[in-house]
Amino acid sequence: MKQLIYKIFVTVCLLTALLFSCIEDTVVPVEHVTNANVPVLSDIHSVVTTASSIKIEGNVTEHKGYPVTERGICWGTTQTLSIENNPHKAQTDNNDAISLTADDLKSATLYYFCLYAKNNAGTGYSNWDSIRTNSGLGAVETFIVKDNTRATKAMAGGRITNRGEGAIQERGIIYYLKDDMTKRDSILSTMAQDSFTCVLSNLTPSKVYVVQAYVKNTFGLFKGDTLHFETGSGLPVVSDVSIETIKSNYAEVKAEVLSVGDTSLIKRGFCWKRTSTPIPSPNINDDMLTVTFSNEGDGTMTARLQSLIPNQDYYVCAFAENEYGITYSTPQHFRTSSNIPTVTTLGSPLIQEMSVILSGIVTDIGESNVHTVGICYSTSSNPTTLSPKVEFSVTLFDHDVPYPFSTGEITGLKGETIYHYRAYAINGNGTPAYGTDYTFQTPPIFTLEAESFTDGRRIEGSPAYFVINERGYLLGGDIGPNYVNRLWCYNPILDNRKWGDLNAYPAGNMELMATAVFSDSRVYVLGGLGSGLVEKDDFYMYDVVSNWWVSKTTGPPPAYSRTGFSLYSEVVYVGGIKDTAKNEVWAYNVNTDIWTQKADFPVSQYGGIAFNIQNNIYAGLGRNTANVGNKQLWKSNGALTAWIPESSGSILTGNIIAGTVYDNKIYVIDKISNTKYTIFEYDPATGNWKQKADLPNYYWEISFMYTLHNRIYIGFANSDKVVIYHPLWDI
Repeated sequence: MKQLIYKIFVTVCLLTALLFSCIEDTVVPVEHVTNANVPVLSDIHSVVTTASSIKIEGNVTEHKGYPVTERGICWGTTQTLSIENNPHKAQTDNNDAISLTADDLKSATLYYFCLYAKNNAGTGYSNWDSIRTNSGLGAVETFIVKDNTRATKAMAGGRITNRGEGAIQERGIIYYLKDDMTKRDSILSTMAQDSFTCVLSNLTPSKVYVVQAYVKNTFGLFKGDTLHFETGSGLPVVSDVSIETIKSNYAEVKAEVLSVGDTSLIKRGFCWKRTSTPIPSPNINDDMLTVTFSNEGDGTMTARLQSLIPNQDYYVCAFAENEYGITYSTPQHFRTSSNIPTVTTLGSPLIQEMSVILSGIVTDIGESNVHTVGICYSTSSNPTTLSPKVEFSVTLFDHDVPYPFSTGEITGLKGETIYHYRAYAINGNGTPAYGTDYTFQTPPIFTLEAESFTDGRRIEGSPAYFVINERGYLLGGDIGPNYVNRLWCYNPILDNRKWGDLNAYPAGNMELMATAVFSDSRVYVLGGLGSGLVEKDDFYMYDVVSNWWVSKTTGPPPAYSRTGFSLYSEVVYVGGIKDTAKNEVWAYNVNTDIWTQKADFPVSQYGGIAFNIQNNIYAGLGRNTANVGNKQLWKSNGALTAWIPESSGSILTGNIIAGTVYDNKIYVIDKISNTKYTIFEYDPATGNWKQKADLPNYYWEISFMYTLHNRIYIGFANSDKVVIYHPLWDI
């Protein structure tokens, strides 16, 4: 029994030993191993690359029963799991760590690598890894030695910042003309240092070249960046001429030869010519007088230009010549003195919003004291003292020159017009001496405000508009789909050209062709058309300070399209229409809240204008029931007891759709046709009408006409912006 138990124990021990030897124990004799397999390997975990080799490192992680008899790497340019079909290398020691190098590889080539290990069960492989060999090329920087750039030569070089992996075989420079890249040249450097230079010869003067450093090593050619340089002209360099002395028949001049160029000088000197216009391209062989010096190299040269004509314009330049050609300085102007003054026109006029300031300088009084200076101007060239001018009496002695002067503000010029102007001075000789003829252009008659009105453009003539305290107001109107009762204000200075939305008109949501008349800081709005085109007799007062509307006592019967004005303590309304045009004149006393009817207007009309100019009332230019405009203005005094014909606007041809007062003159817009809107001016002081500018076509149809801050503002119609009309430029 004991022997049986012992045999069972031994058998169990042997089976246990065999079981564990198949999994881990590599020293169990081969004949006792069961369930063995090919070795297991790690992924490649270390790689060192060069242009021709790659070092691989990894590990055998499991033997899988049998001892490993061979370990190593295999590789190829395609991914195939076989040491039979790929180059491979075996490791001779028995260490599980694998560290081998694949040699004689191609540079810049992608290879696939894996580890392998053999035992009696076969060959085990790791995962494949793709690795690229280095290019073996290095890096080089291009540089240009600019101090050595000449007309036909230049020096460029390279600086090797990375030599690469092979031996340096060649260094050099590639160069070619920038505008002819097909013709490339190169030059080898004889220098063996990492920083090398080459002299580029037989270049073309004044041309742009491209250079690029290159280096060749065992593995190929590598290049630097391309740089540009321009060859010199090879010509001498001369300074501008300094005019030292000017007299009536000679001038003393000085200049300097700054550089003789790439070769020695042949000659140098000055050349000059009598002319009033700059010399575009001087040429000593082209009827120019010259003073020539022998070759004295660089440095200062002086000369006296003889036999000059008094009071004449000259241009003089310095020159220097070498074998590459002649260099000229910039021609310098001078004017010989004479018995009349020398005066200069300043070519920078000060163009202001409504005026122009012109200036000049007397630089030489001539043979006697200057007694008169001024500026003359004209739309024609070379204006004289017979043209419009600004003139001053002066007394100039030698110590008073140069004497600058200016005109002050010149008004009465036409906008968008080119004017010529010249400074002049007169001495005892009596003959005016003039400066250069310069030009300036006056600002446009019409300019455009940048800010837009966002509440919808009003149909022509439908809103009420008025001005209080340098703000323009726009009330109600027809925007197309419906009428509106909104009130807007606009101040181009204080409000930064913004439109402000104020308290709406309280008489209903629909209001157009009401009449608004301001008195102090309040406006009084009468009548208009409401919903269903019903004439209204509503009467409201709006306080600008409180932004509030107050209903007031009604007076005149319902009507719309009246005109109005304020006079002393009354606001007055003229004409209007309800079925037919009216000739009634109604006045409301803002202090007593009482309406009174004044003397009837001479004609029945609606629309038109009514203005108070220094307590004289000017009204008229309205339309009758048949919508035909009259061309007559009437005047009334402060009592409004009679209307006297003032002036016939016979030059008007259409209907007046807007008006305002500027500088005590009346400005109206005459709608001559649907495509022609013209501004007319009436001067009560002279009783004369004057036709002014036509509105640009993008401002046909008018919603308002304000006088604000010395300008006239017109809008909106075909645009949602405001056009500014500058009367002082509309001559």
